[in-house]
Order: sequence, then C-alpha cells, then structure tokens
Amino acid sequence: MTMPEPLGIEKEKTIRFRPAAKKILTEATFSGEAMAMAISLYKYIKGAIYRPDANWHNKITLDPTQESNLYSQCDAQTDYFYVAMTTIKGMVSKTPGVGQTYFGT
Repeated sequence: MTMPEPLGIEKEKTIRFRPAAKKILTEATFSGEAMAMAISLYKYIKGAIYRPDANWHNKITLDPTQESNLYSQCDAQTDYFYVAMTTIKGMVSKTPGVGQTYFGT
C-alpha cells in the first residue's frame, strides 16, 4: 500500500483526497476511459479481425501470459477489460436486427 499513500489512500482509513489529488484523479478517470474506449472501438490490435470477409472481432487477442517477446500486451488487456466489464442497452436486445446478443454452447 505504499504507492497510494501520497494520494491519501491508506489501509483501513477513510479516503481523504487533497483537492489537487482529487482533481488529478478525476481528470485521469475520464482520460483513462476515453483511451479504453478508443482502444476497444478502433481495432488495430493484431489478430482482432476474425476474418477479412466478416465484420467480427475477436474479443480475446492477448496471449494468456499477457506478454509478447518485446512488450506487455497492455492495449489488448485494456480492450478485453473494457468490453467485458461494461455493458450498454444494445447488448441485451431481444429484437431481431437491433443491437447484439452473446451466445454460448
């Protein structure tokens, strides 16, 4: 718990952010979500396109170790987390041709 302490986060204590820290963290929240949305919506991650003749994307594009030979797969992790951890109304549509649905076997 050393890293969050300068921000005012301590184990078993009420969080009391200093005004400057609160402002920075609030702005970072919006920036982080915008970055996650951009990564998720604009598929440039290698292996994301299922096949050239379909408009489908693989949702899990990362190696299970989350590492490649040269770098951590941060964008692929962000993409999966953002898609898997958020929902919108269109994700549960029961109307044919409107929204989307998820199937399993």
